[in-house]
Amino acid sequence: MECKFCGREMVDDAVYCFYCGKRLDGKKPCPSCKALVPDDAVFCGRCGTRIEPEVLKDEPLAQEAAGETPPDDAAEQTGQSAPPEEETESGEQSGQSEDGSAQEDAQDGDLNEETESPPEEKTVRTPKWKKAVEITQLSLAGFAALVGFVFTFCIGLTVSAGVKGDLFIYDYFGKVYENLDRIIVINNIGDTQSFALYMPFVFGTLVAIAALICNFVFTIMTVVALVRQYAYKREGVCFVKPALRTFISYSVFATVFYALNAEKVHSVGGIDSSIYFNGATLAALILGGVAFGGYFVCRAVLRLNDFTDKKEIISSSVALGTGAVGVVTAILLSMAVCRFSTAEESYSLGFMPMIYNAGFNLSDSTNCGGVMCFGIPSFAVQIALLVLTVCVIAEVAVRVGTGSGFGKKPLGMAIAAAVLTVLYFLGAFAAANMLNAEVSADSVSRSYGVPITVIVLGFIMLGGVIATIVLDKKFRRAA
Repeated sequence: MECKFCGREMVDDAVYCFYCGKRLDGKKPCPSCKALVPDDAVFCGRCGTRIEPEVLKDEPLAQEAAGETPPDDAAEQTGQSAPPEEETESGEQSGQSEDGSAQEDAQDGDLNEETESPPEEKTVRTPKWKKAVEITQLSLAGFAALVGFVFTFCIGLTVSAGVKGDLFIYDYFGKVYENLDRIIVINNIGDTQSFALYMPFVFGTLVAIAALICNFVFTIMTVVALVRQYAYKREGVCFVKPALRTFISYSVFATVFYALNAEKVHSVGGIDSSIYFNGATLAALILGGVAFGGYFVCRAVLRLNDFTDKKEIISSSVALGTGAVGVVTAILLSMAVCRFSTAEESYSLGFMPMIYNAGFNLSDSTNCGGVMCFGIPSFAVQIALLVLTVCVIAEVAVRVGTGSGFGKKPLGMAIAAAVLTVLYFLGAFAAANMLNAEVSADSVSRSYGVPITVIVLGFIMLGGVIATIVLDKKFRRAA
C-alpha cells in the first residue's frame, strides 16, 4: 500500500507510516476519550470534545517527505539544464550536460539521506490546567454515578400528619399491603372501590421494581466501561455516558415516587398533612445534580475560546434558558395536579391519591371507575412527560458543554413533550371532575395551577429548542 501523506510504499499490514509517522487510515485519536476520528474532524463523534487542528508543516518539508524536489526553479525541477540562448560549441554543451548530471546526482544523494529518517513531528503538550479540568470532569461523572447507585435504595418520603413517618420505596414490596385487606373488610368496600384502593400500591411496586432494575443495569454498564477504558486501554470506550445515565435514572424515579404520593391537606382548626422528600433523597438529588452540572461546566471550560464569539454566547444562552425551563417543568411534574377547596379545608392531590380517595369516598362504582379510567392513563402521561423533559435537559447540557449543536432528536422530544402537556391537563381536569361527581359543584372549587403552568412551560421549552437550532444553523452558515 502507499502512504497518502508522503507517498512512500508500505507493507500491507502496517498501521503507521515508517517515514512520516502518520496513521495510514487517516484517523487520529480524540484527546479526551481516545476514540479514532477522521483527520479533518472538528469534534469527536463519541464524546463531543472539540479537536484542535494540527499545526501544518512547511510545504517544502512535506514535499521532501514525499520524495519531491521543491519547485525553486524549473531547471532544478526537471533535472535538465536550460536551453542556451545562443548556439555554443559541442564541447561546451557536453561540459554543461556533465555538470548538470553531477548536480542532479548530488541532489538525489542529499534527498535520499534526508528521507531515510522520518521528519520529527512537533508534539503539542496539553496545558496542566486542561489536564486538571479533564480529571475533574471525569471525577464528577463518577461521583454522580455513585450517588445514583447508592441512594436508589434510600428513595423515601417523610409523611407529616401530626406525627412524622417515613415511606421508603422498598415498603411497596409488602409493608404497604399489610393493613389494606383489613380496611376493606371493616368498611365493607365494594369491588370497584377495592380495586381503586389497591391501584396506587400496585403502581408503587412497579415503580420500585423498575427503579432497581434500571439502577443495576446502568451501574453495571458504568463499571464495565470503566474497566475496559482504564484496565484494558480500549480505544473508543468511555464510562461517562452510562455514569450520567445512572444518576438521571435515580432522579427520574425519585420524582416519580414523589408524584405517586403527592398529597397535601390543610384543615381549618384541624391537623395538616403533607408529604416531602426525606433528608437522604433530597441530599442525593442536590449532590448528584451539582456533580451532573459540574461535569458539563468543565466541558464548557475546555472550550472557553469558543465563548469569545458573540454568536456562540447568544446561542448557548438560549440553550441554557431552555434547560432552566426544563428543570422548573420537571419539578412541577412531581407535584399534585389539582387543588380542591371547601369552607373547612383545602387539599391538593396527584393522580394516584385521587384514585385512592375515590375508593374510600365514592359510593357509585361508575364514578369510581371513571376516576381510574382518567387517572391511570394520565399518570402514565405524567411519567412520559417527565422522562422527555429530563432528556431535553440532558441534550441542552451536551449542547452547551460541547458546542456540537442540536439535532432532530431534541426537537422531536420537545414537540412530544408539548403535546403531552395538553393531555396531562385534560386528564387532571377529567379525573377531578369525576372525583367530585357526588358533591355539589358549589361546595367544592377546583384549581389547576400546576397543569396550566406545565403547558405554558412546555411550549416555551419547545420554542427554546427551535430558537437554538435556528441560531446554530444561521451562525454556522454565516461562518
